[in-house]
Amino acid sequence: AFFSRNLTGTPEGAKALAYLQKRGLSDETIRTFQLGYAPNAWDSLITHFKAWKTPPALLEKAGLALPGKKPGEFYDRFRGRAIFPIFTASGKPVAFGGRALFDQDPKYLNSPDTPIYTKGKLLYGLNLSKDALRETGEAVLVEGYTDYIALFQAGLTNVVASLGTALTLPQLGLIE
Repeated sequence: AFFSRNLTGTPEGAKALAYLQKRGLSDETIRTFQLGYAPNAWDSLITHFKAWKTPPALLEKAGLALPGKKPGEFYDRFRGRAIFPIFTASGKPVAFGGRALFDQDPKYLNSPDTPIYTKGKLLYGLNLSKDALRETGEAVLVEGYTDYIALFQAGLTNVVASLGTALTLPQLGLIE
């Protein structure tokens, strides 16, 4: 919700929204996939969660924060990026992918493996495509978030995306 609000509710988020629209994504699709924006600041997410009394160390465990140079210091993992939430097959958000919008490396930054997320065990979009996969008995496999979203938006809903370039046996097991 934090990232989604930043996409449409902040002047800085307008750049991310323009990027997504330039990629051909409709406003409805952006809402459906709960796409968002991580502000280009060191601690905007950490500050947001302070209001909820969430310790930064917990955000680190969730893959959302990184430790700073000083003990007890943390900073946001995702900064200045369009955000693609990653959901389990049942629709629970467990990780994020971020596409750089400024002159940043790497171009794509993904959540690390955490206690609730293992990249090689999930497929992007399975939460929305599982019924179409069952109905057709076929799956179209693509690599990237926007590849998946563009096909889904165009009506090809029996599609999923790997979460990185390496396809794993557990991922294949999800679509058989």
